[in-house]
Amino acid sequence: MKSTNKPKMLVAGVIVATMAFGFAIAGCSSQPKSLATTNDITYAEGQPPLMPANDHQGRWESLGVKGCLGCHGYNSDGNPTNAYATQIPDDHYVNGDHNGQLTSEREQCIQCHPLDDPSTR
Repeated sequence: MKSTNKPKMLVAGVIVATMAFGFAIAGCSSQPKSLATTNDITYAEGQPPLMPANDHQGRWESLGVKGCLGCHGYNSDGNPTNAYATQIPDDHYVNGDHNGQLTSEREQCIQCHPLDDPSTR
């Protein structure tokens, strides 16, 4: 190896090490912006809530997305179908219109909102 390459390799090594150290610190020091608690489970901001096992067991398997919309959706008048259930956010609907249909990537509710298994906590 030529002596002219040693300084370049040293600088490159220092840059890589600095970047790796910076990413490690950033990853360890980042804290959730806010926390929310639902059904005795604490969620970080933006984390989708789990389905409570006590009353949702088998619901997805038997009803699919219609089972979710039955409580968490809106009726044709634009009112929540169940006033006590958390409503599906507008960003889950095509064009943000909760009177419309869910976007294709949001139709598999259980993909982001699995059934809560208290035994794993």
